[in-house]
Amino acid sequence: MDSGLLRQRRNIVSISCVLLVYDFADIKIKQVGFMGTAVEIGNPAALSIMVWVVWLYFFVRYYQYWAGEKDAYVLRDLREMVKERSRKYCIKKYVLDSNYGWDGGVDIKRNMIFSWCLERREYSTGTGSNVAESHKIPIGCIMAWSCFSFASYCFHKKHMSDHILPFALAISALLVKIYSML
Repeated sequence: MDSGLLRQRRNIVSISCVLLVYDFADIKIKQVGFMGTAVEIGNPAALSIMVWVVWLYFFVRYYQYWAGEKDAYVLRDLREMVKERSRKYCIKKYVLDSNYGWDGGVDIKRNMIFSWCLERREYSTGTGSNVAESHKIPIGCIMAWSCFSFASYCFHKKHMSDHILPFALAISALLVKIYSML
């Protein structure tokens, strides 16, 4: 992890924790001390708004640094995990040889809203064909595999705790603030 991303992660985690504690503890700011001088806050809501503006700035900066990181491809990794489960499902359900022609490329395609299939692509120079086989996969399986893949990714990859959980913490601070305003 590069030092810029690490710095931005520290900033968003710190301010999100402060905002969470502020909302959960229902802190009321009336006076602030600065180098022995007591300053009474006439409009504490202005201070809260300023902290939320800083939170927004840190959130955007963290996203910018995170998006530039090489290993920030969570969705691609999750898709590959679902694709692998789909491949195993098709091998078992359609009694396919596990070594036969899966090197040409496999992709999950949505035919209609609730209709998914696994396509095994193989380019043939003679026919010019790209799709060699297509096998239907139930939507329930795709949904279950997506959930299992996400859970597995959360527990087995350090990328989740290093990169994604700061987003979750920041968004939870925002949700707690919205809930406390209701």
